[in-house]
Amino acid sequence: MQNMLSRNAGYFFIWAGFYALVLGVHALFVGAVDFGFYAQEYFQAARDFLDWFASWNPITLYCVSFFYKWPAALFFLSRFTISTLIGLWLVKRFS
Repeated sequence: MQNMLSRNAGYFFIWAGFYALVLGVHALFVGAVDFGFYAQEYFQAARDFLDWFASWNPITLYCVSFFYKWPAALFFLSRFTISTLIGLWLVKRFS
């Protein structure tokens, strides 16, 4: 049962990564915008959540500010790569 659950979590990571890839390609066509602007324009609820998370303490403020400055395409494509690698590892390990 645990193996099936872990394998299904791996498939979830793979398909969630596909969504990040679509957003990364969209960010390429929008232009050279940073992630903070992209989140402000297209994901207002996510921007509000990230601003709330950043207000907790100076460390979280620094972390969120660091990711806001990344190019949006780089942010989504790196998220795609990381989540897909985790998903492939889970599927291979628990199949």
